[in-house]
Amino acid sequence: MDDRYQNVDEVETLLSNIARANPSTCELITLGNLTHDGRTCHAIRLSSAAAENRPIIMLTGGVHAREWGSCEILINFISDFLRAWSSGTGLRYGNMAFSAEDLQIILNRIDILVFPLVNPDGRHWSMIHQYDREAGMWRKNRRPPPNPDRNPPPDPKCWGVDINRNFDFLFDFERAFSPAAVAAGNVAVSKNPCHFQFYQGPEAFSEPETRNVRSLLDSHPPIQWLVDLHSFSEDVLFPWGDDNTQSTDPTMNFRNAAFDGKRGIDTDLGYAEFCDPADLDAAKTLAQSFSGSASRVRGTLYGPFPSFDLYPTCGAIDDYAYSRHLVDPNLGKVIGATVEWGREFQPPWEEMKLIIADVTAGLLGVCLHVANETTPPSPGVVHGIPAMIQSMYVTNDIEFVTPLAEGGIDHWRKHYDLPGESTFWSFGTRFAKTEAVAALSMIQSSFGPGNLELVARIGFRIAHFWCDPATLTWHGPIFLPQLGEGGTKARGNPALIQSSFGPDNLEVVTPMAGGGLAHFWRGDPNSPWHGPNLFGGDELVDAVSMIQSIWDVSTLEIVARINDRIVQYSRATTDSPWVGPTTIIHPDTAHNVNPVGNPVLIQRGLAPLGEDNSERGQLELVTPMTDGTLAHFTQNSPVEPWSSNPSTFGHELRPFDAVTAIERWTDLGMLDVIARTSSRFRRFIRDQSGWREDPQSSPAP
Repeated sequence: MDDRYQNVDEVETLLSNIARANPSTCELITLGNLTHDGRTCHAIRLSSAAAENRPIIMLTGGVHAREWGSCEILINFISDFLRAWSSGTGLRYGNMAFSAEDLQIILNRIDILVFPLVNPDGRHWSMIHQYDREAGMWRKNRRPPPNPDRNPPPDPKCWGVDINRNFDFLFDFERAFSPAAVAAGNVAVSKNPCHFQFYQGPEAFSEPETRNVRSLLDSHPPIQWLVDLHSFSEDVLFPWGDDNTQSTDPTMNFRNAAFDGKRGIDTDLGYAEFCDPADLDAAKTLAQSFSGSASRVRGTLYGPFPSFDLYPTCGAIDDYAYSRHLVDPNLGKVIGATVEWGREFQPPWEEMKLIIADVTAGLLGVCLHVANETTPPSPGVVHGIPAMIQSMYVTNDIEFVTPLAEGGIDHWRKHYDLPGESTFWSFGTRFAKTEAVAALSMIQSSFGPGNLELVARIGFRIAHFWCDPATLTWHGPIFLPQLGEGGTKARGNPALIQSSFGPDNLEVVTPMAGGGLAHFWRGDPNSPWHGPNLFGGDELVDAVSMIQSIWDVSTLEIVARINDRIVQYSRATTDSPWVGPTTIIHPDTAHNVNPVGNPVLIQRGLAPLGEDNSERGQLELVTPMTDGTLAHFTQNSPVEPWSSNPSTFGHELRPFDAVTAIERWTDLGMLDVIARTSSRFRRFIRDQSGWREDPQSSPAP
């Protein structure tokens, strides 16, 4: 954002560019109601889980034309948040700091819906007439008066509607409010189209701008909180605006016609607007969370108090948002607040930059508060065999998928561990919710922008799913041919890689219920799956893992567990047969400590932790064992045997049911293992000191 206030076209360009640059976390929403001058409005939804129906906080600004800085605050909020989120860092404003974990808590638990410029026509008018004493202080939109082309032309003040008086809350204010309050001009609303500030419009929601706000509330029912930015007075307000607030007499409410004509007088003890005590506490806490965070930036105090203490009014966005669920119980409850920033409508830019820091910190404080009050997304009860890869998307993220006992698949993402930075997993999305998934395998392919490709065993069949990692939208399932039909059934877990064997280079191997293994292959995303090609005899295979080696001959290598031993198969070309099985890990009859669960096979591609490259190409195999540990075996070259004395780890956490592993190229060959023990995951790292557990960085409890 340029170092100045932005004009209307620049605001729209900024929103579009931000959404385009952050496709995994930003959804640009086009509002359906064109303004009177023909402008299209946009909002942005920030989310780390596009497919999840999570609670939303809605932030609005630019309702009043002359209050330019509200829009700048919200665009800065979006930009700062996304910059810190993508880099895995925190944010600091003066003396107020938010850690990377704070931002993760926010966007892993709630979505943020930002509508920075509700009233672009009015802003444009105010900006192009900024040196005109009256027009530069324009507040309303630009609704034309009746017969705008007549001669003489209508009074310039007779254009426009106050957007913040056009919502459907006590719109018939002459009926609702005390005649004395109305006659004295104490109620900040008017039916006069030529009122310079407070004309409410011909009817509720007569204006496209208010209909755009309503459409966001209607189309995003998880919205539970709303903060509307205005200027000026350095206050943060909460409902109600029509009268004092009370929580003892529920009959005294805006829907009760018996109290018409009694609202709006501060000293009148005959009426005060009812608010559920829990909701009132929530609104006060929301306001206080803003005040507390904003004040820590540079000591600016934002006083929290009810809107009525400012002046009596009606038709405002925050009162309407909260009142909706009282009028129609089918509509969600929205706890609202209004922030009045600064001490003038258009502060000099140097002062506005300080205000932006104050209010951005306040809004982050509100978001962190509501996120902490929100139940974190449940990862479900995990079971089966998970899969982990390190992708090349943005920050070399670690991608993790796991089957759920209740059905479906959870996808988690972890930013690359920066030295000295804390680690965290973000809940990405849940998909295939109706499917009973038993085991998974996942890669990142060369298709599309680097699609995530996943195969899963569902019953006796193998299904293929794929995902653009930028959008976290999963597609599928596409079931591989013939499995589950005519007695041809899959068992155990499938293994998936992308090989260099010709155009058909997605390769899948799965154990079969009748014994042996089945091989499937497919080329580009428009090609069908081929297979099955059966091999491996009639021994029952329990689990498999597959790679393509980087040795001189790039063979496909498979390790498979058959009862209490692990065997190896290899294949040199797309036309050659599979060679094997060759037993590489024999049963330990002396100690009765044998492989169980699924083995995982990877090949070392990098130098070992900063030393020479002697271990490049070394095969690494990790498997659960019957004594409850995890065992790590190696093979240095295709002509050497596998190690007979494995290193073991996880001794205090036994037993383990399933395992997945990667080599992290971003850490010079570090091995990274996630193992499931019952319904929990444990993460282990192999560095220069050997194997160690990293208990704070498992993807699910």
